[in-house]
Amino acid sequence: MNHGGDDAVRAAFARAVRLDVRRMAARRRRDREDLAARLANGLDVLRDAVTAGGEAPVPDGALRSVVNAAAAARLNDLSVTPRDLRSLLELDRPPESG
Repeated sequence: MNHGGDDAVRAAFARAVRLDVRRMAARRRRDREDLAARLANGLDVLRDAVTAGGEAPVPDGALRSVVNAAAAARLNDLSVTPRDLRSLLELDRPPESG
């Protein structure tokens, strides 16, 4: 996803990926549902950031697919131990608010 190096798009994408990583790694259903709602909001923010630059709107499914693929790739990093991966993905810290 390249939209002229727009920092707002990159920040919104990174936040959506972090939320999806947390959602995928969540053990409790209540946590997954909360994170899914926050992810939906994050995808709205990402979509707004993309269209603010004059780009055509991205279909919901395509946006969710790109974020999900990036999150899955981060979770499947085999170059580190599972403990190190949890630390790198900040899964041992409380989720960001908002």
